[in-house]
Amino acid sequence: MEQRKILTNKWYLYLTEFFAGMSVMAVELGASRLLAPYFSSSQIVWTIIIGTIMIAMALGNLYGGRKADLDPNPDKLYGRIIIAAIWIAAILVLGNGSGTFATQCRRYYDDVYITGVEIDEKITELASEYFEFPEEVPVITYDGRAYLNAIEDTYDVIMVDAYQDITIPFQMSSREFFQLVEDYLNPGGVMVVNLNMRSDKAGNINAYLADTIGSVFPYIETADVIGSTNRILFASNHEDMDARLDEALSRETDADLRVMFGKVAEGLTVYEAGDLLLTDDKAPVELLGMQVIDDLIADEVYYYKSVYEQQGLDGLLQQLNF
Repeated sequence: MEQRKILTNKWYLYLTEFFAGMSVMAVELGASRLLAPYFSSSQIVWTIIIGTIMIAMALGNLYGGRKADLDPNPDKLYGRIIIAAIWIAAILVLGNGSGTFATQCRRYYDDVYITGVEIDEKITELASEYFEFPEEVPVITYDGRAYLNAIEDTYDVIMVDAYQDITIPFQMSSREFFQLVEDYLNPGGVMVVNLNMRSDKAGNINAYLADTIGSVFPYIETADVIGSTNRILFASNHEDMDARLDEALSRETDADLRVMFGKVAEGLTVYEAGDLLLTDDKAPVELLGMQVIDDLIADEVYYYKSVYEQQGLDGLLQQLNF
């Protein structure tokens, strides 16, 4: 059997050993960070982590050594390394609530690690009891911004879903907050924001939030949720956001998800940020939110007022199902 040239050059082996060892160390450090919020970073925890990895390495070396002796094929070696290094997306949900976003991610994707942050522990309990929230998804009871200040992990997607009508936490609406989110995104990462109240009036709360986000992220697109007043905003520091969505759409095999991807892609609108800015020093989100509520009420009142003028009291009562 002719020996492959790659087997005669030990530098390939040395480099493989170096990067494989570096990856194992990264796994150790990552495991400690994942376990710390629940079991601390004590010597016992580190002993368990190191012991588990050492046992796995010993068994892997035993199995791999025997296989290599029987068939010294470098293609199989590097193929197994690639399989072991398959990318797992890390997602953080700030404002987990009933867990809709995390639940859908777990439903459609196996290769994701999701962490939820919810300030109200009772909401998390209700999510598990009534909304079939996945037990394997950890939820931290904490303020979203405070959580970011307390961690070192980075994420591929950070979902901000903490806005509910006029109860928008000002500390999670400022430029400083969105800069903090950007700091914890991996290269090419995306921030997704659920803008709860949709409005096209000049100077509305969504315009302030989007402009503030635009002062941190240069690439922003929005999509209105059909049948609701919600608007979803996608922000990134990388201009290939659209290209990556198109690529994902072309590779998607799940019919339901493919249809949803298509609807989102069709409804995407590039947002050009203005100069409306919310900061830690000035973020009047309650006032801006009340203005949207007033506009919604005015629209409803106008509709029923027109019904009354055209059809009289009987027509109005019929509209109200009386």
